[in-house]
Order: sequence, then C-alpha cells, then structure tokens
Amino acid sequence: MIRDLSGKTDINAAKIFEQVEDFIRRVHDMDIVIDQKAEAAIFPDQQGKHFSLAGELAVSMAEYERKSADYLVAKRASEQIIDLPKDASPYVIAMAKENKRLKEQRLSQEYELKLFASEKCLMWINRAFTLGAIKETQSLSGKLRECVKRRIELEKQLYEAQQRLQELQRDNDGLRRLLGPRGQTFTGDVEEGRE
Repeated sequence: MIRDLSGKTDINAAKIFEQVEDFIRRVHDMDIVIDQKAEAAIFPDQQGKHFSLAGELAVSMAEYERKSADYLVAKRASEQIIDLPKDASPYVIAMAKENKRLKEQRLSQEYELKLFASEKCLMWINRAFTLGAIKETQSLSGKLRECVKRRIELEKQLYEAQQRLQELQRDNDGLRRLLGPRGQTFTGDVEEGRE
C-alpha cells in the first residue's frame, strides 16, 4: 500500500530512512567524521539565535533515532492481537475496535513524525556535505572488518593444512607398517642377499 504523506510515498520515505540510517551508521562506525568546519558554520534561526551546523546535525540525528524508536514501539503495539472471548459483549467488541483504531492512528502519527525527522536530518546531512564538513576516514571498525575477513581466510587455510597433515600422517603410518618393526625394506633384503 502506498500512502501519500506530504508528497512522499512509502517507497520514497524508505529511501530517505535508508540514507539517514546509513549516514548515522557510518558516523557511529567512524567511517566518516564531522570536520571542525561544521562547528564553525553558524546559521541563524527565525528568532535571531545562532547555532552551529555540527550541533544541528547531532540534534537531528538524535531526534531521528528517537522518532524511529517511537515508531517501532507503536508498530509493535499495533501488531498485538487481542483475543476476545466468544461470548464478549458488544461493548467489549466496540472497545477493542476503538483500541485498534487508536493504535493505527498512533502508528500513522509516529510514521509521519519519523518521516519529518528523517527529512530534517537529511537536510542537515546535505548541508554538511555541501560545506565539505564530512570527511571519509579509515576507521577502526573498517580495519576490524578487514582483520576479521583475513582471520577467516587464515582459519580456512589452517583447516586445509591440518587436513593435509592428517593425510600425510596416515600415509606415514601405512608406510611404517609396510616396512616392519626394524624399518627394513624388501629392496634392502634383496640387496643384502646379493652380498
């Protein structure tokens, strides 16, 4: 179902959510950092107060995360199914329907608030990129991912080497049984007999 929310479809909203969440994840993973330029970039509001780009970006990211959590809580609440007894009175049935309607209304409101928060956050993200206040970094988490990948490769190589070692040990044991207790070979017996 595609709903129209202030000119946005659910598909467009999902793209906005994904962009904001990807940016926030990259900031948390330290794949990108907010440069000091963002602190120096000052914007006035309608009341004449001044605020920094870095501060507004941080506030909008936190607000988006809070609204996203509120939406998930409302979604879980709306998904709860209330089993009514078969002999429920019309009053109880009407109350259950009203409760369901209110949960769906709250879910819709939380969705719109999450969408508004994501659009605001995306606006500040775009401003930060425009001013060059976002820098790509080689983060510790990126290095950790590379190390984990390398470790998995090394563990695979170790496993293969252990398998090969076991094969060689079995072959060695077979040869020892073939040679006998003194380690003599059939060719050695033949050569001794020639002397």
